[in-house]
Amino acid sequence: MGEHTKERYEFIDLLKAIGIFLVIIYHYNNLEVNFLETQNTVSYFNYFFESIASTGVPIFFFVNGALLLNKDLYLKKHILKLITIVLLTVIWAIITLLILMPIKNEYMSLFELAKSLAMGKSHWIDHLWFMKSMVVIYVFFPLIKKTYDCEVNNLYFILIIAFIMTFGSVFLSNCANVLEFIIGKNYLSGNINFFGEFNAFRGIYGYSIVYFILGGLFFKHKEKFYDKKWEISATSIIIISMMVLTSYSVLMSKSNGEIYDIVWYGYDTIPTLCIVISLFILSLKYKENHKPLKIISVTGKNSLGIYFIHRIWGSLFLKYFKQSSLSGDIASNLLFALFILLISLISVLLLKKVPVVKKLFAI
Repeated sequence: MGEHTKERYEFIDLLKAIGIFLVIIYHYNNLEVNFLETQNTVSYFNYFFESIASTGVPIFFFVNGALLLNKDLYLKKHILKLITIVLLTVIWAIITLLILMPIKNEYMSLFELAKSLAMGKSHWIDHLWFMKSMVVIYVFFPLIKKTYDCEVNNLYFILIIAFIMTFGSVFLSNCANVLEFIIGKNYLSGNINFFGEFNAFRGIYGYSIVYFILGGLFFKHKEKFYDKKWEISATSIIIISMMVLTSYSVLMSKSNGEIYDIVWYGYDTIPTLCIVISLFILSLKYKENHKPLKIISVTGKNSLGIYFIHRIWGSLFLKYFKQSSLSGDIASNLLFALFILLISLISVLLLKKVPVVKKLFAI
């Protein structure tokens, strides 16, 4: 999703394809993860599997940073893209709300529609938070880009501060929650802002800026990570990070008495950040050297459109999928996510052939 460049990188398309697939898995699955009720091993394993989906949206922040920070900036063009993002977010919010009303058999008055639009109605258009966070990044991008090009040491300062105020604050919350679990108290039900009003990154998905800057830096120095040892390390880091994130989320679930959203609350955690970087390293040598792999590049190039439209198809078919007796295992859910991805992709490709409509899928 996001920025298009004249030069295409096959591994970037792969990352985008992985990202949008994981987003769909998170939004539309029927996996049994309520280990608090079932107490069976399968629920724990499903929960562990779901942890990888916490990288879905962060991958796009990372990829956008990789592409934007390593190309020339033209301010007028950038401003037009910023305006386009805002308009597309509003337009797709309206389109999605109108189409989902008959699908969900839940109709709204004009006032309720306006309220849903303003509040980002949950399970309807709340996925568009990604677009809103990109607006924030685009607002600051000219300053970040200038620093990246001319005073990279100053950018490291910004990166470190942003990391401390976002991932660092969450890490302190993680430590506090673990300590509470050990002593049998539950003062915090989740994360808090440890830096209060000193935190300049509160309320704006500030961690997205960390992913964005790191994406640019890792892309710039990508040649350093081609060595086989990095691939081995990256694979190990992914497994370990998934285990750490799952363990913490199980702890939080048992502490709060309800299943902790391992994906949503995983976005700004260090394990998820480590997985995103590791996936980037593992993807570097990817080459589209077989025709069947063409679907990956096509998916990557159209990931933004898929992101916009997958809510519609997912909402339409999920209720039928859940009726299947086979819908509880991981394999079936992977296939269902693939089905939603493909039907969304086909829809985007067809709609892009319509002269005016195709503008709804491009930034």
